[in-house]
Amino acid sequence: MSEKKHEKLSNLGTTKSVVPEALKRSVSAAGAEPLTSMERVTEEVEESTALHAAFEREVCSAVQQRLEHDPDYNPDIYPNAEKFFKGNK
Repeated sequence: MSEKKHEKLSNLGTTKSVVPEALKRSVSAAGAEPLTSMERVTEEVEESTALHAAFEREVCSAVQQRLEHDPDYNPDIYPNAEKFFKGNK
C-alpha cells in the first residue's frame, strides 16, 4: 500500500472515535440536549461494545450493497475488497 493511501486510511479513525463524534454532530444538528451531559453520553457510547459491533455490521452491509450494485466496481481490480466483504456475509 502506498504511503499516501496508508496515511489517508489511518486518519479515518476507529469505531471508538467515529461513533461518538458522529453522535455529537447529530445531536448538535438536531438542536437536542441530552438529559445528562454530552460528555456522559459520549462516554457511554465509547464504552458500548454492542453499539460498536452494530455500527461495524452496518458499515460492512452498506459497503457490500454498494459493491454489488456499483457498475464501476470490478472485483478483479480490487481483489482484497472482494475477499474481505464477500467473506463477511
